[in-house]
Amino acid sequence: MKKILLITILGVSLALAGCGQQTPTQNQDSNQPTANVNQNINPNQPAPTAEKGIVACSDDQACLRTNFLACQAATFKMPFMQGSEYAITVIGQENGNCHYKINVTGQAASDCLVPMNLINDDRFGHFFGQEKVPGREKIASAQQKMDSDYCQTK
Repeated sequence: MKKILLITILGVSLALAGCGQQTPTQNQDSNQPTANVNQNINPNQPAPTAEKGIVACSDDQACLRTNFLACQAATFKMPFMQGSEYAITVIGQENGNCHYKINVTGQAASDCLVPMNLINDDRFGHFFGQEKVPGREKIASAQQKMDSDYCQTK
């Protein structure tokens, strides 16, 4: 019950913060999806499950956000373009860094080790192209620099 209330409050907060009404598309420059960060918050969705210490968020962005900001092991998967899948795996903290991987089926994967002090809502929003929302464009260059500094494409 507390998780449902927390997810509901988070969803309302994000909606009031002006998180845009975009639908998933692909960013031509970065091959990352553009979507509304709170599009998958659903208070009626079953709570995420944990198996062997890894939270399986399915396509619940609020679940991913909570675990990503704390850099706790979690998986997130959502349908993407033409039958592919967009997946984020938070592996956990390593030597003061948050280790996570981003993968789109059929494309190169990114393996990232980002300092914990840079793990924030801007970084989370970057997963879903939120820097493209009007008023947030300046965030894009900082996030792209972080991609080049802390992520390897494999």
